[in-house]
Amino acid sequence: MVRIRIPGNDEEAELAYSRFLQLKAFCHHSVKLAVVLEFEANLPSQAILDRFWGEAIFAVQVSSDLFVRNSQGFPVLSKRHQQVIKLFMKSQVTVIMRPRHQNDDLSDQLQYIAAHLFKNHDKLDKEEQLEVNYRNYLQSPL
Repeated sequence: MVRIRIPGNDEEAELAYSRFLQLKAFCHHSVKLAVVLEFEANLPSQAILDRFWGEAIFAVQVSSDLFVRNSQGFPVLSKRHQQVIKLFMKSQVTVIMRPRHQNDDLSDQLQYIAAHLFKNHDKLDKEEQLEVNYRNYLQSPL
């Protein structure tokens, strides 16, 4: 399993993506390579995120630092982080929670991920449901 930190700066995120491509080539594009993306508080441009979305990503890691309190005192993610997590959920990635400190209680954040993001992420239509298992494979020529 390889963890890739996605910096908020576009230049650094582009460098992280090129290093990821080098790693993939070094591993001969093995399907056994499990990649975990870790997002920071600032996110790079949507174009860079779309590049990562086009790859075979195993999981996204969400740090408890990314959560802010809403007006009712519950932990929530920013709208942009919500959109990115929902985008990757369409590819059926695993969401991994990482606590700030070892003894942190993540029950509210897990409740938010499960009850809000997972239940409200964009539903796949019938065509997308058929395609989802084949998104990361090359098609054979006709």
